[in-house]
Amino acid sequence: LDAAKWVGFYRRIFGKEVDLTNLHVPAKPEYECWPIVMVPGISNNDAFDACKKQSGKAWRYVDDLNTVRNIVKRPDGAYVVWVKQNVEADPDLANVSAEKIVERGLNTLTLRERLVLELKYFDETKSHLDIKNWTLCAGSRYAGGCVPYVHWHDDRLCVLWCYIDRSPPYLRALVAVS
Repeated sequence: LDAAKWVGFYRRIFGKEVDLTNLHVPAKPEYECWPIVMVPGISNNDAFDACKKQSGKAWRYVDDLNTVRNIVKRPDGAYVVWVKQNVEADPDLANVSAEKIVERGLNTLTLRERLVLELKYFDETKSHLDIKNWTLCAGSRYAGGCVPYVHWHDDRLCVLWCYIDRSPPYLRALVAVS
């Protein structure tokens, strides 16, 4: 984990100076994974707007993504979430709904974490995540209980929603280690 690269990332992408001295870093899993460094002061709307600025095209189902709330517990302050190093959302979670994820007690990405991962991946590779599949952000919920998901369609980032019991093979969550 290169904290200096993340400080530079937040400066370039969000125009923010961040302090990572008290960064909460969980043990890194044994498998190949990416760190997502999350800092206070970045909202869902901020992350979406940065994605739109970076890629030129983005669409969201609702104007205010800050109405989306997290249902998973995260540390206060700056923290790291580890996710499998997959360009497409986790194939092991194909056909697994957000409802089943909760039943199994799985920790999965929030909408904001998925958007920051998109930004970081594009910043480093100039490529996008989820070209063929959709990331189910099962760690978050819209006000009515539906689940946000993120994918690329027609060369634009899309943030939509689905019902909690929806589980087609292309809608997949990403397990988070936080």
